[in-house]
Amino acid sequence: MNKIRVLLADDNKDFCDVLGNYLGKAEDIEVVAMAHDGIEAYNKIRDYKPDVVILDGIMPRLDGWEFLKSCKTRISKNRQYVLCFLR
Repeated sequence: MNKIRVLLADDNKDFCDVLGNYLGKAEDIEVVAMAHDGIEAYNKIRDYKPDVVILDGIMPRLDGWEFLKSCKTRISKNRQYVLCFLR
C-alpha cells in the first residue's frame, strides 16, 4: 500500500510535532518532513516530493500566501499538491 506523503509547514515547532505525531499514527500516512518557514518548505517539497502539504498561512521569510502564489513557477508542474492553510 502506498502511503500518503505529508509535509507540515508551520513556524510553531510544537504544533508541527503534535500534528506530526497524530498523523504518524495513521497506517496510510507518512510525515516525510517538517518546515518552519516558507523557504524551508519550498526546499523540502523539492527534496521530499510530498503528496500533501499542510501549510500555515503566516510564516517568516516566505508566508503561506506568498508561497502559494509562487507555486506555479517554483514547483514541478508534473506533480499535484493539496495545500491546507492553517491560521
